[in-house]
Amino acid sequence: MNRTMLRLMPYFVLVLCLAAIGIFLFSRGNNTGGKAKYTSGVTDLELDGTAYTMVNDILAESYVGSKVKSVVGAQSGKQAGVIKTMAVFTVAKLFRVEGDENGRYLIDNLGRLYARSDIAEELKRRLATDDGLPVRKIVTSAHSPLSARDLSAEEIGMLTELQKNGGEETTIKDVSFVTDYSNRREIFAFTEDGLLYKVVTELFLYRGSVYLTTGFEGDKNTAKEQKLTGVKLPEEWQSHFAEYWK
Repeated sequence: MNRTMLRLMPYFVLVLCLAAIGIFLFSRGNNTGGKAKYTSGVTDLELDGTAYTMVNDILAESYVGSKVKSVVGAQSGKQAGVIKTMAVFTVAKLFRVEGDENGRYLIDNLGRLYARSDIAEELKRRLATDDGLPVRKIVTSAHSPLSARDLSAEEIGMLTELQKNGGEETTIKDVSFVTDYSNRREIFAFTEDGLLYKVVTELFLYRGSVYLTTGFEGDKNTAKEQKLTGVKLPEEWQSHFAEYWK
């Protein structure tokens, strides 16, 4: 072995150690759950012999209000399996959906939602319209569906009517307010069993009044103009909905 090789030997050892550490980090703790594999891209997969088909689209550019993505999702439960490449590197972790007692659904670490293939097509048809998610709830300051409170039929009726017929709009350009997302209250639509959901609309509180968001222009670059537009809720509902900010 010549001197050049001897000088390079520590670097080779370092590279091998880093590779070993990388393999360990990618693979450790990922053996929880059953055997899973993709059967058609990421659209279809198989877990322990059961076929599942993806029923949402995490890449869809569908937003509500202040650029809140409106994609059907679910709460992750117990890890059900992993999908690996080369039998080493984890490409996806699969989880049961919290509360799903019959193994109908899986959700991965990126938010892709899968249903058993025998029910997937019918479910996709249902989820294509808001009618497939008939239950409406409003989030609290935690901005999580887990914190959402039920809305009454009267509340839902008023908001639906306001969305349908609109009204006089108010436009706010105060950057400090428009970029403060903590004043928003998203409204989620849930399936009857409460397992699947997505954001369908948004409210905000401005100078003591509650508004239904009708438009938003802005991004993280606050040097650009930021604009939030909304329709004021009827006066008889103002004090009632303001309670959701307390």
